[in-house]
Amino acid sequence: MAKQGLHVHALSKIAKQIEGAGFPQRVLRESISDLIYILKKIEELIEPRKADFSSLNNDEARRLFKSIKLIRFYSQCLLLWGFRILEILEETSGHEIPHDIRIARNILVAHYGVAKGNLTSKLSMKQVIIDNPKISANGNFTYNLSPLGGPSSIASPLELLEIKQLYKKYCLEGSEPNTWTVCYKILCRNNLKITKKDLSKIKDFLKNNGGVFTTSHRIVDFVINSLNQYNAKVYDK
Repeated sequence: MAKQGLHVHALSKIAKQIEGAGFPQRVLRESISDLIYILKKIEELIEPRKADFSSLNNDEARRLFKSIKLIRFYSQCLLLWGFRILEILEETSGHEIPHDIRIARNILVAHYGVAKGNLTSKLSMKQVIIDNPKISANGNFTYNLSPLGGPSSIASPLELLEIKQLYKKYCLEGSEPNTWTVCYKILCRNNLKITKKDLSKIKDFLKNNGGVFTTSHRIVDFVINSLNQYNAKVYDK
């Protein structure tokens, strides 16, 4: 079973355990139902995308490009609805939303680096920002802002030095960090307390230079884990 199918099964099971007609129970069930619908649509759309481009006729190619646009749309919905569920749990149960998911959601709704910000001022008209999520073979979406050549191609020496120092500080790894994923690797370390000052530097690096914010599997896995914790706290006797 594909990861989306496993996520749908887990979310359906969780939704059945949430009882009550008040807030947040009703809103959580509705939001989980929406997220399940989004995951099912993504699963439907990903399969035809695996076709060999060279063997497609014009009509088939047109349908394939349409499905790619829809995948982009539903992948954005997945981030927004996943965040909505986490936001409800944060407000009602004190669950913390991970920095990478919060920043990715804020980047999406505010169009940082696309509509405004230092990233666009660093790019020429020939350098395109690829803002639709990249899709891995297992259906995992990577949410990113991607200047051609990568973040290191437009970051200043000071910005690169600063982000590499933060990587060594929080990830405790001796290897040279990949600038595409360096911020994500710092942000997605669970139970890691990042100072406000350092978090601001990480946000600025992403906004100014691009890079990976988070992935769809991480979002949904975190939503499922948070909902299971909520159910265990509220309904387990």
